[in-house]
Amino acid sequence: RLCMALLPGAISCPLVDGCVAPGNNELDCDGFCGHTHCDLRHLDPAEARLRSQGTSNVVAKLLVCAGAERSGSTWLYNALRLLMRNAAIPCDSYWMQPLEEARLHRRLREQRVVLIKTHAWDPTYPSLLASLNTTEAPQVFVTHRDLREVDASYRRIWGCGFPSDYVSQHMEWRKLACLNVAFEDIVEHGTTVLEDLASALGLVFTHDELANIDADLRQLRAPEDTVCQVTKLWPQHVGEATERRLAAVATKGNAGRSHADSTIDHDAMNTFGDKQSDQVVQDIFQRFPAYMRIYAYDEPVAAPQLDLSLGSPVLEPFGPSFDQGSRDSIQLNS
Repeated sequence: RLCMALLPGAISCPLVDGCVAPGNNELDCDGFCGHTHCDLRHLDPAEARLRSQGTSNVVAKLLVCAGAERSGSTWLYNALRLLMRNAAIPCDSYWMQPLEEARLHRRLREQRVVLIKTHAWDPTYPSLLASLNTTEAPQVFVTHRDLREVDASYRRIWGCGFPSDYVSQHMEWRKLACLNVAFEDIVEHGTTVLEDLASALGLVFTHDELANIDADLRQLRAPEDTVCQVTKLWPQHVGEATERRLAAVATKGNAGRSHADSTIDHDAMNTFGDKQSDQVVQDIFQRFPAYMRIYAYDEPVAAPQLDLSLGSPVLEPFGPSFDQGSRDSIQLNS
């Protein structure tokens, strides 16, 4: 059975171990969807077992993972998914772009927690999310990353810089966010980010439980020639530089976050590379000074001074305006 959810140049997306398509209604992938990004339901075996146990204590709730591309959003998506799974709460997860009222209502009618992964912004989204008839208000989670790294990651994958509306769309999503996660914290302090996410979800875990979930996330790997519709990981999703950095963090241990950690160590991040010219870096600072200042990415560093083998997030890791930035996850009022 083939999902056929392909990236250009990829082969097929076989429903292999770890990808379950129950096929019990129109929301389940029938194995031949033919979509570039399959927007039907795919569950891992543990999620499928939870789903089969019924919904007596589950209320319809919408979680939106709306981080921009190459900012850690796929890690965020899988983190939310695994937190729900480890809390034994049935969660139906989907890709959906654009968000559409009828499709959201149909998924929420299942009386499950519904997790949606999306990227692009639309001005209708605030009213759309406010109009949904759910027991609890929708929660939006977003991610942010140094634009120099975003640019390098785009060039590694697609051979060009990020889109001109990348920042403006991010800034709109962050107005709706209940939690804004820094890419650097995902890599360096995954357990602490998971604690922040669990708190936002109203879930309680021990430190050891969160550490185990973080370890599970770090072990997720993209297929070599297919798209995994459970994790939303695709070939070459993770750059070699980020893989090395993750390995280094795993070796030294995942310590708690401190204010001192908020300073970016560009050499340690090792994600710029020779494809970025001085002009590209200068252009980023000239075009997006507010973004770089808000998130404290405002230390200009010429690209040739950096050793770059173009990294990207583990899995593909926005609230009110800020006058000061923080490397920490930023918690906002929902």
